[in-house]
Amino acid sequence: MRESEAGRNPRVTLAGYSIPHPSLECVNVRVQTTGDPAREVLKDACQELMLMNRHVRSVFHKAVSEFKEEHARLKAEEEELKKQRDLLESMDFESN
Repeated sequence: MRESEAGRNPRVTLAGYSIPHPSLECVNVRVQTTGDPAREVLKDACQELMLMNRHVRSVFHKAVSEFKEEHARLKAEEEELKKQRDLLESMDFESN
């Protein structure tokens, strides 16, 4: 959870985390609220982050798909132009 995600919540007065030691796989999270249970506020903030992550992932995948489609279209156009150039170069033109 990002501190800013919990910090934007009006029910949160303080949010922070610390990592006791780099070799330990644990994080200490502190959430101080205006009265609501901290566990509930933390859970809500995590759910918001999951929704935000899902949205960002969706937008990213859409942009990648659009890029690939555009790239394929441009490549096909480029190949068609090359064929036309090759055809023109292979034609025997008589000069006057």
